[in-house]
Amino acid sequence: MYVSPLLISSVGVYFVYRYLKNYGLKKGNLFKTFFYVAFSIVLLNLSITSMAKLINFLVPDTRVASQSYCRANNVNVENTNFEGYSPLFPTSPKLLDPLLNNGGKYYETNPKIKYILLSNQVYGRYTFDPQRFKEQNDLLNGIATQYKLIKEYTPAQLKSSPFDLLNIIYSAKYLYQVQQKHYVGPLLKFYKVNEVNYKS
Repeated sequence: MYVSPLLISSVGVYFVYRYLKNYGLKKGNLFKTFFYVAFSIVLLNLSITSMAKLINFLVPDTRVASQSYCRANNVNVENTNFEGYSPLFPTSPKLLDPLLNNGGKYYETNPKIKYILLSNQVYGRYTFDPQRFKEQNDLLNGIATQYKLIKEYTPAQLKSSPFDLLNIIYSAKYLYQVQQKHYVGPLLKFYKVNEVNYKS
């Protein structure tokens, strides 16, 4: 996606076309075959990644889609311990307020808190490197096992690569996922804080 446009710009599509027409059209010419295949891959990559990027702006974001759930269930900044990049704090990072670690069990100390809201745009960097962020991963695992997951918004996620063939695969997979999941943006998880989850 990134290398191909630079190569095309430096060589020039017209120059390559003229060169192939004059010198590379003999039967069995490897040079001709290579460039035909290369240009087909480049054009397919540019087309499908452009489509994926466009779709990424048209499909609802999980932070927007989940706002109706928050309103319907009275999930708000007063009664929720939440991370950033979520419907309650959509455009900036924010860490969870600390939970009490009691022998490997994690408890909410604020009796006003009824929900915990996680966004993988914040906690994702912890799960990416579990050895470095062991404490944070222990907390995430504790929340997942001790608290009840009541709602989850799972988005399609677009990956990218400097290699054209990988980009084509990633973009095609993304377009398929969008049809299945209907959302883009961060993965959001809503947990219910029950009576057993409190400790002062």
